[in-house]
Amino acid sequence: MTLSSALSAALSGLSATARRADVVSSNIANAQTPGYVRRQVDLAPAGPDSGRSGVQVRGIFRAQDVALLTDRRLAQAASAGAEVAAGFLKTAETGFGTPDQPGSLAGRLARFDSALTSASAQPGNDARLAEVQGALASLVQGLRQATTVVQSARQSADARIGVEVGRLNTALAQVDQLNHDIAAERAAGKDIAPLLDQRQALVDGIAAIVPLREVARDQDRIALYTAGGAVLLADRPARLDFDRSPVIGAEDVALGGMRLNDRPVSMGPEGVLDGGSLGALFRLRDDLAPRAQERLDKVAADLAGRLAATDSHAGLGWLTDRGQPLDAARQTGLAGRLAVNARLDAGQDGALWRLRDGLSATQPGPLGNGGLLTRQASALAATQDARSLSGLMADMLGLTAQARLEAEQQSSFATARTAALEQAEEARGVDTDAELQDLMQVEQAYGANAKVIQTLDDLMKLLLGM
Repeated sequence: MTLSSALSAALSGLSATARRADVVSSNIANAQTPGYVRRQVDLAPAGPDSGRSGVQVRGIFRAQDVALLTDRRLAQAASAGAEVAAGFLKTAETGFGTPDQPGSLAGRLARFDSALTSASAQPGNDARLAEVQGALASLVQGLRQATTVVQSARQSADARIGVEVGRLNTALAQVDQLNHDIAAERAAGKDIAPLLDQRQALVDGIAAIVPLREVARDQDRIALYTAGGAVLLADRPARLDFDRSPVIGAEDVALGGMRLNDRPVSMGPEGVLDGGSLGALFRLRDDLAPRAQERLDKVAADLAGRLAATDSHAGLGWLTDRGQPLDAARQTGLAGRLAVNARLDAGQDGALWRLRDGLSATQPGPLGNGGLLTRQASALAATQDARSLSGLMADMLGLTAQARLEAEQQSSFATARTAALEQAEEARGVDTDAELQDLMQVEQAYGANAKVIQTLDDLMKLLLGM
């Protein structure tokens, strides 16, 4: 080895150790930075083809476990979807109330039943009749409020779908731009690791909305596919479109759908975009909320039907569909339209005594006649289709609570799995102790190369002095 080749080798060693020191310091500085992936310097001997001796830096690569990353993203999507479902069912259960709460639907029904029983014992007592009318109005108000809770959740889900679609389109365009930037920087021989981190953070955000898989392409570019097989990014980003509904009512069933590159896509179970928060929001809007509304409407129709079977006038019972007769073919949304018959409301030119004497009565009857009130109380307790009204109410609340518990269990499991995978990623991330040990090796390598250069300098001086 000549002195010049020895000097070249030592200088290459100094350059490589300087690069290693820079990478180690970056790893330590970003040890707690979310989304940061540990870097490593890829070193190799300078071969004969390079025309020099020593060491060469082939590049800096990110120590990324691709399989672990994919599993974490799929778990992240499942967690986001389960959280949406659990959140709605908890909101619905709170809106319905639990039986031990006075303002709950079950509590309002119990109050109405108790008021009927008390009034039947003293039918001539106006205060008892007023309590019956007030309890019935409270029960109707509770059903309306519960309907508002369910439909507000649908409206909110529809708005969130629009936001999620906008985020998806923006993120896909940004990932596509980063693909081009990474390819250009790589061709120029620059460090692309920061751009890779930035792209990974964007893809992680997309993965919470739609479960996806990342496929490596040439020049460190990537393609993105959903778990269901839809192409989100290949040569160019896909375009998703969604038509928001400005106002959603309980009767509305045909709402805006999703289009992928101008083609309609199904958002039901097993759809190509199902599995993340986006699919869960569609399921909330089109399945979970309508199912909750259906249970409310069933209770409302049963209540109105029982009361009308005992007492009615001109086709109207104690409860009406906004002043109109009940229509079995128009039951959807009934819980939000239910109203107390105006003939029972003194505020609408009605009279409380019709609770005792009947809707058809034109003038007060005997004060001691509590038969109608007794029959109405019996109608509430009567078994229809193997259920009393209170039993039907209990079924609705029980099914809602059971669905909420199941959704929370799924959410807890998905969240725990995501957290475990994130911890596994962190464990494979930056270990500051290992980085400090590596830094000591860098120091030793730097010192050794510097010593070689110093020795060569002394030799050169000695030769020049001869």
